[in-house]
Amino acid sequence: MNLGEIFREKKKLYLFIYISFIIFSITTLVYSAKPSINEVWHFPYLTEVNTNVTFRANVTDPDNDLWNVFIDIELCNGTTLYNLSMYNISQDIYEYIFNATCRGTNRYRIHAIDLTFNETFSNWTDFFVVKTWPESGRVLINVYVLARCCGEISYFFIPKEILQNQTTMIMMVFRNCGNIGLDYHYNYITIINSNGSEIASWSGPGIPAGAVDISEESFFWAIWYVDGTPLGNYTAIGEVEYSSTYEEGNITFGNFSELNESANCSGIINSRVNCTKIDYMYCSLYPTTNIIFVNTTTVSNATVPGMNNNTVAYTGTTNIDGSLYYAYTFNMSSCDEYCYACLSNDTNLTSDECNYEDYVISSLEYEVFRVDEFGQNVTFREMTESCDYTITSYECYIHLNGTTECNYTKYCYGKVRTEVPFEIVKQVGVEPTPTPSPIFGPYPVIIREMPPQINQEQTCDPSDPWNTCTYTENRLIILNVGIVNASNVTVYDNATIGHCSIENCSIIAYRCVNSSEYNCLITRNGNSLNVKFEIFDDIPPNGYKILEYELVPAFNTSAYASANISYYQFNASATFYDMSERGNGTMYRVYENDPYYNPPESKVMELRNVSAFNYELDVRSNGSIGRRDFFTTEETLFNFTIFSITGTGQTNNPWTATIALPYRWNITSCACEDINYGCSYTDTELTYTGIITPATMTTVKCNFTAIVTTEGFFLLPVNKTLDGEYERYIPGLFTINRALITRNITQNITQNITIQQPLPMPFPMPIEREKEVEKEVQVPMEIEVPKNVTVPELEMAINIEPIEREINGTQGVFIPAIFNITNIGNVPVDNVTLIPIVPEGWEFKTALVSFLDVGNSTNRTIFVKPPYNAEGKYAIPVKAVRGNLTMDIDYFWLNIIKEVNISVLEILEYPSVIYIQVNSNATVPILLRNIGKIRLHDITGRLENAELCIDHYSFSSIKFLDPEQIKTSHLSIRAKGKPNRCKTTMIFGSREEAYAFADVTIVVMPPPSLIPPITKLNMLLVLLIFIAILMASRSGGERVEERRMTRGQKAIRIILYFIVSIIIFVMIYILFSIFGFPEFNIRI
Repeated sequence: MNLGEIFREKKKLYLFIYISFIIFSITTLVYSAKPSINEVWHFPYLTEVNTNVTFRANVTDPDNDLWNVFIDIELCNGTTLYNLSMYNISQDIYEYIFNATCRGTNRYRIHAIDLTFNETFSNWTDFFVVKTWPESGRVLINVYVLARCCGEISYFFIPKEILQNQTTMIMMVFRNCGNIGLDYHYNYITIINSNGSEIASWSGPGIPAGAVDISEESFFWAIWYVDGTPLGNYTAIGEVEYSSTYEEGNITFGNFSELNESANCSGIINSRVNCTKIDYMYCSLYPTTNIIFVNTTTVSNATVPGMNNNTVAYTGTTNIDGSLYYAYTFNMSSCDEYCYACLSNDTNLTSDECNYEDYVISSLEYEVFRVDEFGQNVTFREMTESCDYTITSYECYIHLNGTTECNYTKYCYGKVRTEVPFEIVKQVGVEPTPTPSPIFGPYPVIIREMPPQINQEQTCDPSDPWNTCTYTENRLIILNVGIVNASNVTVYDNATIGHCSIENCSIIAYRCVNSSEYNCLITRNGNSLNVKFEIFDDIPPNGYKILEYELVPAFNTSAYASANISYYQFNASATFYDMSERGNGTMYRVYENDPYYNPPESKVMELRNVSAFNYELDVRSNGSIGRRDFFTTEETLFNFTIFSITGTGQTNNPWTATIALPYRWNITSCACEDINYGCSYTDTELTYTGIITPATMTTVKCNFTAIVTTEGFFLLPVNKTLDGEYERYIPGLFTINRALITRNITQNITQNITIQQPLPMPFPMPIEREKEVEKEVQVPMEIEVPKNVTVPELEMAINIEPIEREINGTQGVFIPAIFNITNIGNVPVDNVTLIPIVPEGWEFKTALVSFLDVGNSTNRTIFVKPPYNAEGKYAIPVKAVRGNLTMDIDYFWLNIIKEVNISVLEILEYPSVIYIQVNSNATVPILLRNIGKIRLHDITGRLENAELCIDHYSFSSIKFLDPEQIKTSHLSIRAKGKPNRCKTTMIFGSREEAYAFADVTIVVMPPPSLIPPITKLNMLLVLLIFIAILMASRSGGERVEERRMTRGQKAIRIILYFIVSIIIFVMIYILFSIFGFPEFNIRI
């Protein structure tokens, strides 16, 4: 066919080209993926007027045809700037720098577009433009005035009420109110609670930093995330220090004595001397965060002027800087309550040792911070002196004739302070009563140690109960069995008369046992006592506090009978806060109602005419941190003290007390100090005996040594013979046994790490070791996460636990530890990293969990590498971190042995990135080399954190690998049906426990369009060229004929062409669907 014949067929070709162009356009648009805007941010957070703010975005495109990234900026004056092109500054990172001129709240958004005109928009984000200091005019004064340093806080803002979960801004403006410029200033903002303790603090130079000219201002702010802070009253304190060197010069004194009379000079050395002269000084007292709490429960006969009639003073003692001080509280007529306090180092009070609440005791410079309304305790706050001063400093040379030439420098220093009270309140709305759980947060358990019976002396005098009556101690053990700290713990105990066989069985006296760990207050309400303990410090997981108070039971011995028994009933509860990120400052309450730790009989004290005992246990363990804790596998001395509360003198009645031993308790010895008492032991019980019964309010001191091989806490119940029956001391005396490795853990790991672990059981748990037997691993299907969950209902929590608690490893090689991660919250979690905390000089490899659905579990492997000089047993904590939040922490033991025939495996070559199309297969070769000294057998591999990208995978195994030999293992994977990117870890291991790992990124790409992207532009150019040739080849007559067609005829022709092109496109698509779309090989 010649060229003329081809041109005569141009109408058919024209139609074919048109249809092809339509098919090309439609398929390109259908199969092209949109760009993805992954992250958007800007800095600084607050931007000054006429300064630059930087916007950045992380933008990617799955099919690599990103055209451009734009930013739209909406200014506070209503103007909107569209399509400002951003610059690519690194891989996938785009930036735009904008000069901010509109003071107020502005906002911006990012949008990206690819070559097929697919667009993606981000959400609108606010950015703030502020004017931090005003411009002011300057006036030159042509007269000399005295230099004056002055600073003031001209503005300090914090909301009067802050919601508990709110994020708030605190702002402070400092102004130079003097007549000289300031060279230096520094800002401080501090938050304290109602007890004076520091909650949060910030400091910095402010804007502008450094110098502040006359009448100019500097701006400083802080962002406070109030999440988790308890409700209540607080105070925000703003402080600014400032100084300036405002004059330098030379001066000559006719004689050195002229200078020495007015200045403080050092000794003359080589005719040189330095002098300092204070030109001006003014000092003020400012409070510190040093708080002194004093229990004032003892009645005193002290009096002060203005004291209310018929009221008493209370006193107590405290220690300040190693000296004993007496504190007093008084009920004053001016306030009609206890509002006046004194603090003295003796009992002779003077007016300068006393003051009202919120005023300073001048003799000691302590503020009376808070006085209890009943006078039972008082809090003092230490003050510190801060002075503003102007000083001249001289550096002088003294000539032989006495003339003194000096260089002088004048400078000033000052500090200003302001305080603003505010309150943290609940959020608006009704909240359900929270229920604590030891699985998710803190959980204090209350354990009571109290004698089940008590007797009273015939000579008991209610007016002098502590010297004439029998009394006993009541102890409450608060043990945190949860997984995070219990904060702001307050314990309440209530003692009531359960039954009284006579007219009056009231408790006649009571008092707290003072401790530096808590504040105790007891009040009487009719015939009941209300005891309140405020614990100062948080109680960590597996931590405990011992709370104690004493009481004197009824004095009338008629109440102490064997029939119709009178008794006291006790009930305790505790409130506490979960201050963790998950807990968000929620307050909980627990009660003394656990069926195991709090049986009903443990909360009853009977008034009986019997030989009753009370007991105390004091553990003497090397390195212990409390009265009742000791360490495993280490011989420990237990001091066992018996208190007689028999209400009678010594008798010849024998007695026996038996302590049932928990599992794996091995007693090695026991003894008593007095020959009238003895002891014996077997594998199951420890027995103490006496041939006499000691007189009331005397003690019997005994002891025993034991070795315990199981971690956990234990209760040691005592059963004593009691006049024909048994006195059952239940649930028993509390002890807690900790792993020996925890005693020295801070010497081997980074400090300030708390090991949190599930509560150990008093018997060993078998550990099932994970083994890989299948070469192909099936990955769970992806689950869509619902997005319409209300925020208050979300609870993100995970639990990590080692598959093996104790593992062995070799010096100088990476040692794997497999952890199980379980999502115990009610929302999916993502991007959780497992980080081992190792001693200095070690190496480690983290593990990533990209996604874990609710209730699901997965395993991850972390690696640690000890140095060649490490040997012995180590505890290695591992924490699970999401962003800046530590979600859980656990640990494993690592036994390190010396290397002999070291086995080391190396991944020699591997792809760092694997690209694969959706729903397709790929095989990747991996080169392995044995760089150790012995042959390796049965080498297999596995992938971790690939669940979101692949359906399944398999590695070909290597039977053996000799030293320095190289072999190939093939990785076969099947991609999921959705585009994604996964950061995975590839791990190989041998029978000899030689391991190697590498980080590999798997990129699952979207399906290609029918025409591959690389040929889109070429195809378009070919079509345009054909169209141009056909248009140029048409004869003039045909062009005239087309021009004669009406507009309607042209429209009909276009519609017909369009219908035909759609029919052809559908037919092509059906053919591809039947015979399959083109396959594309993996790109590596």
